[in-house]
Amino acid sequence: GGGTTSRAAVSGCWTLDLSAHGRSVVWDGSTATVRIGAGSRVGEVLEALVPHQRTIAAGLSGLPGMGYVLTGGMGPLSRRFGLAVDQLTALRGVWGGGEPFRLERSRHGQTDEWRGLCGAAPSLIVIIALYVGILTIPEDPNGIVAQIFSYIPFTSPIVMLMRIPNGVPLYEQIISLTILFSSVVFMIWIGAKIYRIGILMYGKKVTYGEIIKWLKY
Repeated sequence: GGGTTSRAAVSGCWTLDLSAHGRSVVWDGSTATVRIGAGSRVGEVLEALVPHQRTIAAGLSGLPGMGYVLTGGMGPLSRRFGLAVDQLTALRGVWGGGEPFRLERSRHGQTDEWRGLCGAAPSLIVIIALYVGILTIPEDPNGIVAQIFSYIPFTSPIVMLMRIPNGVPLYEQIISLTILFSSVVFMIWIGAKIYRIGILMYGKKVTYGEIIKWLKY
């Protein structure tokens, strides 16, 4: 159930490997959530959701375990959908004393127990399953609209990442990255030219016409 490492994060603590018996992914369309066994890896969850045209807020690697969610889970989709832990709806596990528990965000979201588990604080607790809200992949991920927005710099980081789980040719990914990188370099170049002259215009209101002239210098 670890994140990007199989070792305990705190000296003197230990990590329980649940991968042998805790791997499962069950999608519930009625509640738009997915039940994930604590021994599953992120990549396994993504693959299991592809036939349903669903995904979760994941990172760039499929190797981390579900500790990725409990420690926050920042990824390319975080800017639009929030962290992976923000999509967590419920937790099921066993307290250190042996008592089973089930915590739900709607009922226990403000309790110390929920906050402690979502903050991944060191504790003698075994998480058995996580219930995570799912994100919808576009109904036609390879349609003309999705393809166009996959190349526009302002939308490509979101649209392309939403399409990839459903299968996107490598050449389209390369084109999208090339356009995105080129646009970043171009905007840096424009910003540098404007700043070079604009820094000398302190206190003067600048018009768009003057900015266009600066770009020609």
